[in-house]
Amino acid sequence: MFARVSAQYENWIKPMMKDFKCISDDDCIRGSFCYIGQCVSGVCAYRADPKKLIRVDIEFINDQYQKTSWMINLSLELQVAKGGPYGP
Repeated sequence: MFARVSAQYENWIKPMMKDFKCISDDDCIRGSFCYIGQCVSGVCAYRADPKKLIRVDIEFINDQYQKTSWMINLSLELQVAKGGPYGP
């Protein structure tokens, strides 16, 4: 697969680059009020703001012939929950 990096620079790469040269916590703003940013050794680290968490109930209905697994990711790198396989 080939991709044009220049087409992604302004909207994706440039905002991510600032996370690698922070001086203080004020430099670590991801653009979402759901995260708290902290500058650790010049690199921004983010965690979910516990005051802004919500509860979500999800019901999975599996038929008797399928094995089912599930996962919930906050990003490509951060998996927060998983389960399975369920079924026969």
